[in-house]
Amino acid sequence: MNKVILSFITFMALFCSIAEAQNVKKSLNECIGMALNKNPAIKADVLSVERSKVLERTAFDIGNTDITLNQDPTSGGGPDNSLSIGQKFGLPVVYRSQKKLLKAKTGLESRSLDLSKNELLKDVHTAYFRLLYLFEYKKILLKQDTLYKTFLHIATAKVEAGESNVLERINAEKLYNENKLVLDNASKDISSTQIYLQSLIYSDELIEPSEPQLFLLASPLSRLDVQNTPTNRIWQAQNEINEQNLKVTKNGYLPSFSLAFNYQMLIKGFNPYNIDRQRFKKGDFTGLSIGVSLPLVLGAQKAKTKAAWHDLEITKLKQEADNTNRARTYDSYLNDLLKSKNSLEYYDETGMRQADKIINVSQLAYEKGGINYIEYIQNLKTALEISLQHIAVMNDYNQSVIQLNYLQGYENK
Repeated sequence: MNKVILSFITFMALFCSIAEAQNVKKSLNECIGMALNKNPAIKADVLSVERSKVLERTAFDIGNTDITLNQDPTSGGGPDNSLSIGQKFGLPVVYRSQKKLLKAKTGLESRSLDLSKNELLKDVHTAYFRLLYLFEYKKILLKQDTLYKTFLHIATAKVEAGESNVLERINAEKLYNENKLVLDNASKDISSTQIYLQSLIYSDELIEPSEPQLFLLASPLSRLDVQNTPTNRIWQAQNEINEQNLKVTKNGYLPSFSLAFNYQMLIKGFNPYNIDRQRFKKGDFTGLSIGVSLPLVLGAQKAKTKAAWHDLEITKLKQEADNTNRARTYDSYLNDLLKSKNSLEYYDETGMRQADKIINVSQLAYEKGGINYIEYIQNLKTALEISLQHIAVMNDYNQSVIQLNYLQGYENK
């Protein structure tokens, strides 16, 4: 009785562990939503944008106010005993330029967030459609496994009936075992891709695509719209920063100002020399001073301005080179897409129908002795190879679309 109970508990534990290991089916959009909401790198970029917006409020920063208390113990009730309040500040254009520069930096952080999202979307699409391809690939291998198992059964029966030699059965076993090995490797590839997708979307469970079979993505634009790519918007944001930085640097040629107000203040208890420290009878001494700081030596300022101008030109040249390279890369993927499209037309219109016909005719002919086992094996390999090539072309097509959408930007596809 105890053995029965122990066996039951063991079975239930095994059943629960298998149930827990089952995959959770998710659509592509569900995976994308999880990735955007849970990915810590995206969250960090969102905080960077918020941080940059907060820093915009630091544009009007005139510095600390100077407060000075001056008490001269050798002076009577004169202006040497005073409280002074002073402040330095620049022209309004200085603070407006700083505000625009900080806004430009916020723009760059926002574009960097868009670029990170675009990169993440590409990775999720790549992993998801690779999973779709691998599951379809495994289906074909399972179909092939059934065919080879049938072939092995027939070959074994023929050997036992004396209608064939042992070599036929050995070849059948070889094909069956080799396909088992490929099938096992395919399962491992699926697991690896699931783990990768799981890391992208921060899921607690392994994901299986909810779509029943591999499908084709919609074709993207025929030409790259360079101006609306995420990377070009990064360059535009950097150019805006450089332009505003140049204006801020030129503000170094402008004067700055200082304003101070002095008010007579006597501390009666502080009189170590017993000097008459009575206030002036006609009222307290007050004073006002205004100062201007002028940049008289301009060598360093000219160098800073020239360097800021070079930063602007360098970024524009890098932008031009990067856009040219991306346009070429886009055209290359587009060419790959067109090649895959031509191949798909062949498989959809002719290839797959021929594969099904080859399998059905060969199966019947071999069972009735119309063809020998060598011809049968070759026909099976030919038919199944067509199916594998078909889904491989579908995968190539989708991966090309993913790269094209990435280069253009998923929000612009």
